[in-house]
Amino acid sequence: MIGKVLDTAPFFSVPVYSTFTREEIAELVVDYRIENFRHYFSDSPQRHYYLLYPDGKSGLRQTLLEEPIKASRKLDVKPELTIVLEEEKAFAYRLLYKYERWFVLLLIAGAVFISIAAYYVATGLIRPVITLSDTAKKVTRTQDYTQQVSLHRDDEIGQLSNSFNMMILGMDNALGEITTLNKEIEDTQREVVFTMGSIGESRSKETGNHVKRVAEYSKILALHYGLEESEAEMLKQASPMHDIGKVAIPDAILNKPGRFDEHERRIMDTHAALGYEMLKHSNRALLKAAAIVANEHHEKWDGSGYPRKLAGEDIHIYGRITAIADVFDALGSDRVYKKAWDDERIFALFKEERGKHFDPALVDIFFAHLDEFLTVREHFKDIVEDDNQV
Repeated sequence: MIGKVLDTAPFFSVPVYSTFTREEIAELVVDYRIENFRHYFSDSPQRHYYLLYPDGKSGLRQTLLEEPIKASRKLDVKPELTIVLEEEKAFAYRLLYKYERWFVLLLIAGAVFISIAAYYVATGLIRPVITLSDTAKKVTRTQDYTQQVSLHRDDEIGQLSNSFNMMILGMDNALGEITTLNKEIEDTQREVVFTMGSIGESRSKETGNHVKRVAEYSKILALHYGLEESEAEMLKQASPMHDIGKVAIPDAILNKPGRFDEHERRIMDTHAALGYEMLKHSNRALLKAAAIVANEHHEKWDGSGYPRKLAGEDIHIYGRITAIADVFDALGSDRVYKKAWDDERIFALFKEERGKHFDPALVDIFFAHLDEFLTVREHFKDIVEDDNQV
């Protein structure tokens, strides 16, 4: 077909060249109408083919399926034409529906396999780690460093458990050494406190048994007042320091056999504040308690005491307790400035000073448990002084 205008789109064409000039002189066209391809395409209620032109028009019969799934591809020999395949969704998925039960069974089998695998992973790896974690938490909570993890394994988890057990044993040994050292430090601290208290008393010609008795009296009062055993014991250990400030008082005043004049009394009364200044800088609980005792054991319930004229419960319980313990023992002991009082006179004074000098609740405790105080006094009586008299 040379020089002819085609009314239909050619399906296939080949250029024709001059043998002499090698120029294109014509075009060989295969004119094959699209309708002639109809019998090559299936056309059923489930599947349908058709051709699509560039302008969006379709060749052959285009059907509209209810739920189609489409696939398309351009023709290699005529790229402007696209062949389109439409299939009903149910028809396209027929194999999937056919084997749906097998897919479900496969999914169930896969889930079972994963569960079994997870169980063995948990048994072999996660549970030992959880055991190690639980043991570590238990050690932290109970402070029991004898705990051990029993994992008999040769892998890394077994090595980790062995290392953990060795670490715990090492901590237990170290803790034991630290506990021993702390006990030695505390024992030394108590001994130093008691010795310093005894030194303060010895400067005023009093015996070491005075601080022992005051310590025991203080603990009895503390326990019956309602303090915990540990706090009552700490007060017992701190009370010997109540007169430590006397080491700074001149001997001429400290051991004066007669009554003090006004100037001497002012100097003597400074021993409470002096003792507090000596002890207040320590962070140790025992020495902090001793500082309170030294500073407040001469305060009085009615506010007439010294050094700060505190009254009532503004006076620390340590100071109120030590005040009764110290006065009871001082009145019943010989001093350079007086003879020991008899019990009836002491008891009468305590009743008179209830609510004035002394906390009334502590005075009531004193008389309610008087037998305990008298037992302590008898046990720690001044044997040295008796021997001198003999």
